[in-house]
Amino acid sequence: MMFWAKQQYSRTIFSAFIFIFLSITAYSQRYLADIDSSFFMKDTVRPVIKRFENLRITGYIQPQFQKVQAVGAASFAGGNFSAFSSSRFMLRRARVKIDYLLPSKTKYPQALFSFQIDATERGVIVRDMFLKLFETNKNIFSLTAGLFARPFGYEVNLSSTFRETPERGRMSQTLMPSERDIGMMVSFEPQE
Repeated sequence: MMFWAKQQYSRTIFSAFIFIFLSITAYSQRYLADIDSSFFMKDTVRPVIKRFENLRITGYIQPQFQKVQAVGAASFAGGNFSAFSSSRFMLRRARVKIDYLLPSKTKYPQALFSFQIDATERGVIVRDMFLKLFETNKNIFSLTAGLFARPFGYEVNLSSTFRETPERGRMSQTLMPSERDIGMMVSFEPQE
């Protein structure tokens, strides 16, 4: 009889312990589930998005594999092969571009700042770094100053994203090997 009473007492204590443990756990879980996630969206993410809505960061990587018949061959693009190599992997382009468009009170932009780098195994080169100021009344004049693409022909000014082929023609590469220049440019673009 005594053994049965101890066993019943143990079961009661164990049941009470389990009941209390489960109720505390359920009670604490209730508060975690009650947090409204839209509170965080409204108070933290939206002001950040609003502040940086005119900032655009883009980039791409273009890997390249080259294979030649002779060891140590000379190459037009990418430099000569090493003395004991007939194939190689390279980064043809690895670019990051940051654009910031400064809005005005009218529907036209006030200014555009652009910065672009090309980082490959051959080094890091600044491709673009310019400021373009817009006339905001009628939007027919703009002034560009800094390092930007030369305004010569259609092929040099078009990005590889918009050209028919990713590479420029051999003549454009020969005439303008860097495709960029430092200077100022005034543009007149009537809208009508």
